[in-house]
Amino acid sequence: MLRPRAAKVQNVAMDWDDVRHFLAVARTGSTLAGGKALRVSQTTAARRVAALERTLGLALFERSQAGYRLTAAGEALLDGAGRMEAAAETLAAAAAAQARAVSGTVRLTTEELYVITILAPILRDLHAAFPAIRIELDTTERVRDLAADEADIALRSSVSPTGGGLVGRRIADDAWTVYCSTGYAAAHGIPRTHAALREHTMIGGGGAGSAASTARGCTGTGLRTGSRSTTARPPACSRRCAPGSAWRCCPASSPIASSTCGAACRRCSRPIAACGC
Repeated sequence: MLRPRAAKVQNVAMDWDDVRHFLAVARTGSTLAGGKALRVSQTTAARRVAALERTLGLALFERSQAGYRLTAAGEALLDGAGRMEAAAETLAAAAAAQARAVSGTVRLTTEELYVITILAPILRDLHAAFPAIRIELDTTERVRDLAADEADIALRSSVSPTGGGLVGRRIADDAWTVYCSTGYAAAHGIPRTHAALREHTMIGGGGAGSAASTARGCTGTGLRTGSRSTTARPPACSRRCAPGSAWRCCPASSPIASSTCGAACRRCSRPIAACGC
């Protein structure tokens, strides 16, 4: 019969990463081979095993030039560590199954330009990973009210988004520049300065937010906007510039960049829309 306080039960919080390194070294006989099995360095494998020994207060291996050999304590814990590994694998498989089972409809409102130039490959990969999720795309120019449940997610170009109860994140800077067709360049030349570009007409568009950004950019540099694309068809900058029309303001990563003429600054060689000369 034990007297009070004669026995002590110790709760040990083990790190699963330490345990799996212990298993790899026990199975291979060395930290070098164990590290290779887990695709980590030998130093990491040795450090993880030492961390587990400190946590348990036990020596799990006898170390020698020949490698690592389990002690009696290590042998006693090997079976339990194996069961932990099996449980972890079962948990991971169940989580993956739950992820694959995710379904429902997500309403995404954005500008048509972003659907064509950015979202297409992303949505393809999303469908491959979660085929039961249905994406409803809304590419109208009207800004939907997320708080009023008009959409679930919005991807918009905006300087300062407004609206109560919304959570937003800036994804990236959206660099734009100006392009024209080779036919227009042959007829009118390619401007190399802001002053020269002001003699040409601009065509903006690509959605309400993008059109507003284009207008601000044109106003700030003294450019004149002759027309703007507001149709429901693919925006002008997703296709080649119409021969002889005008300059178009489009994303620098637009597909037309490789098939049209860009206005570059004579001094710094950067796109005129982006240079500060």
